[in-house]
Amino acid sequence: MFFKEAEEIAYQATSLFNTHPALLKYFKDYPETDAPFMHRQLVDWYNKRPFTGIRVLHHVPVVPNTLLKIACLIEAGAEVTVTNPSFLSANPLAVASLRAAGVRYVENVHDLEEEQFDLYFDCGAELYQALGAPLLGAVELTASGDQIYRNQSLSFPVISIDPTLTKQLETIFGCAESCHTAIAQLSGINPAAKTWIVFGFGKIGRGVAYFCLQHGARVSVVDICEQQRQAAKELGLEAIDPQDSSALQSAIASADIVVTATGHAASMAPYPHAWFQDKILANMGVYDEYGAQFSTEEVLNNKLPINFVLNDPTPMRFIDPEFYIHNIAGLVLIQKLLSNGIHGLPMEIDQPIIQQWCQYHSFTPEIITQWFINPRDSSSKQLVQSYAETHYPDLRLRPQMHAQMLWLQENSVTSSRSNVEAKIAPVNIEVRRSLSRLNCLNLLVMGGKASYQLFIQSQPEDKILSPAKFNEFSYCIQQLSPAELDCLKASCFITKSDRAIMIMALAEQRNRPIPSDSEQFITYMVSHFPNILPISSLFSAEAIGLLTSAFCKNSHLRHMLHLEGGYNMVSDLTELSRTRRLTYQQYHLWYARWIINIAGLDGHVNHQGSRYLTESVADNVLALKTELDQLWVNPQYPVVDRYLASRAGKLNLSSPYIAYLAVHMNEDNPEKIREIQAWFAKLSPVQRQNKLQIFQSQLTKTKVTPTFKPTVLATLRAVGCSISDTLTLFTEIETVAMQTYFSAVEEQRLSATTPLSFRDIAFKKELVPIKAYYDAHNRVPELHLDSSGYLTVTEHALQNKPSFSESAYFSLK
Repeated sequence: MFFKEAEEIAYQATSLFNTHPALLKYFKDYPETDAPFMHRQLVDWYNKRPFTGIRVLHHVPVVPNTLLKIACLIEAGAEVTVTNPSFLSANPLAVASLRAAGVRYVENVHDLEEEQFDLYFDCGAELYQALGAPLLGAVELTASGDQIYRNQSLSFPVISIDPTLTKQLETIFGCAESCHTAIAQLSGINPAAKTWIVFGFGKIGRGVAYFCLQHGARVSVVDICEQQRQAAKELGLEAIDPQDSSALQSAIASADIVVTATGHAASMAPYPHAWFQDKILANMGVYDEYGAQFSTEEVLNNKLPINFVLNDPTPMRFIDPEFYIHNIAGLVLIQKLLSNGIHGLPMEIDQPIIQQWCQYHSFTPEIITQWFINPRDSSSKQLVQSYAETHYPDLRLRPQMHAQMLWLQENSVTSSRSNVEAKIAPVNIEVRRSLSRLNCLNLLVMGGKASYQLFIQSQPEDKILSPAKFNEFSYCIQQLSPAELDCLKASCFITKSDRAIMIMALAEQRNRPIPSDSEQFITYMVSHFPNILPISSLFSAEAIGLLTSAFCKNSHLRHMLHLEGGYNMVSDLTELSRTRRLTYQQYHLWYARWIINIAGLDGHVNHQGSRYLTESVADNVLALKTELDQLWVNPQYPVVDRYLASRAGKLNLSSPYIAYLAVHMNEDNPEKIREIQAWFAKLSPVQRQNKLQIFQSQLTKTKVTPTFKPTVLATLRAVGCSISDTLTLFTEIETVAMQTYFSAVEEQRLSATTPLSFRDIAFKKELVPIKAYYDAHNRVPELHLDSSGYLTVTEHALQNKPSFSESAYFSLK
């Protein structure tokens, strides 16, 4: 039993709970035996209040059992407004209870067009279609809404719970039981004693068929899809092809009850009306599946979904976990970590709910395995496995590695730098990079001439890594202990992913903010939640524990390598060395992890060896390592200045700023360096001074390193911009972006620990229109810096003629 003492307090409607007694009484009407998930959520959120300050618009059928779901959101601190979907009428008693509790209920959703809400709890995507985008995101309940959202170009994230197994408790078991109950109520017959024919063998159709079999009723199913008919036959059902007119007519003639569950309007229109005379007709779809040739009187509940004739369209025990999962999905969205677009909930959240539900209700899990539609597309697993077998036949990949790669395959998180060279491919970039990292690690561990040749096989002839440098990196890796090597193997597969975001967000429930920056996110994950990773079960606790050193906080070697930030790039490493909280051996592991990361960086472009770790890159890595080593001798050592001076000296440059630009562009070609110098020489004295001031400000004022900044340069070069044009536009963007970022931090509109991110303007789709605007107006379009530190450009800004009286290009909203 869950928190029984606290539940008794809820029943007594004492002042301890924030929810009004008019809603709390429903927790007595639906006791823990029927609604264990809602009871647990009420008490849990009473303690944590995770939605405090969040404006919620709740658009789920307003019936008595829905009030438990709404009460949990109120108890969590949300400011809740309730509306009702268009396909049914709200239950009058439920509406009266909401109003008695002081919960705002709005009959017409269009009355809210002038208001903004943080979260939508949506049904059928009706809120989005009526009101446009929410501020933080939406959680969608249904298959029809899922499809509508998928067909849109969204400016916000959506979590759809329709693909989950948890949702199928309602659509398969719950709707089927309601269908039988409603038919009995409206017709006065015993449905179990009749013969049924069900049109459609999706979730609802198979549920109706299951319920018939469980109660001894004869049933046949009709589906246009051969695969669905085969699935029905494997479950012991008669399955009919609707194109077989003779068999269909015969089956309808033998049936007493006809139920439609195809998901399509007028799906019965192709069949003669006469076939259905004297039959009990019921619709379980949202649309009118009978069509115009059938009158409303001929179909139970006037063609509306028949289960909506009941006070509770779905029995509480089947919809209880669905309400729970629909609510908790909102916890993910308020962390503001998911990318725009539609997302599903991972099985790591879904499956435990199913297991707990089976335990609560003494239900046999094998029945769920047999009857539910597996929402996990096996094609992802097959794609990854085929790619690995084709390109890396010698890698020994364990099941945990494959499981971890599925996190990356089904992932929307965008990576930096080499994405400008990525081609559209069925296998996710990060899957290809992870395998490349592991392959490079193995080659460095083995060492020798054969491994060297495999390592350099995709490198340009004029940049090939020397045998001496390969041996130096190989020796570095070979000095590691077995546990440290296992740690490196695990690190190859670890990156920021949607699954990790969701699991961590639900665990934290806003107790602590989860970092948005990818590297900070990984550090946080391996420090607080290492065991959520499938790869963690493959290696020893010692190896997994070492991940905190391998992913040392705020110590991003590639950022240092390309001088993407300021002096604070090394501040954490400096402090750890000073206090000896990071030993030299742990630092060595951190460095080794970055060797592997850099080696596999372009693995998505070419899988053969290491395309990226060339001789020039190796020179720079080793130069940086030389400076970083000094921290263990002198923690006050000026690493960034010395490294910048080293790079400038190598390029024969006297100007640190020119060296900074060359390093940012990853450019060491003498001709290109001269072009950079020529560009700078053509600037006016005022322009030079402004750019030098921004450069110094970045070094001294930046607390956390900006992200995706070199990607802007790489993309501009990739789309054909000259060195001069690239630097002109890049420095214009950089100058105003940094000024606005510093102002936002100083005015406390943005946390100093939130990195400025160029991600949403760093790629071709955004940069080409920005360049066109600059070419037309001699300035960048207005960009926005949002509360998470992301720069964005709107279509309106790209079309808007600039006003030169404006004092800044950017605004914080």
